[in-house]
Amino acid sequence: MTLDGFKGMVADLARPFSILVTSLSAAVTPVIIVIRVAPDRLDLIGAAALVGAHFAGLGALYWGKSWEQAKVAGQNAEVEKVRATANPPPAEALKPAEPEHSLEDPA
Repeated sequence: MTLDGFKGMVADLARPFSILVTSLSAAVTPVIIVIRVAPDRLDLIGAAALVGAHFAGLGALYWGKSWEQAKVAGQNAEVEKVRATANPPPAEALKPAEPEHSLEDPA
C-alpha cells in the first residue's frame, strides 16, 4: 500500500467514524447531565431521553447510509472485475461498426 492509498483509506474512514462518535456522544450527554443535575425530576429525565433518542436515531440513519454506500461500492467493484475479464473487452464490444460502403462512393 502506497502512502497516497493509506491517506485515502484514512480519509474514507475518518468522516463516518467522527459523525458516528459525535452522534453517540450527543445521544448520551443530555441524559447524563440531567441525571446528575436533577435526579428527582422525571420530566427533565424524560425530555433528555427524548433528545438522546433523537441523536441516536440520526446516528443510526447515518450508519445505515454508510453501510449502503459500502455495499454499492463492493457491487461496483464486482462489475468492474467482470468487465475486465469480459471477452471481447467492453471497449471493443461498444465500438461502432465500420460501414461496408462509403456514402461518397456508392460502388
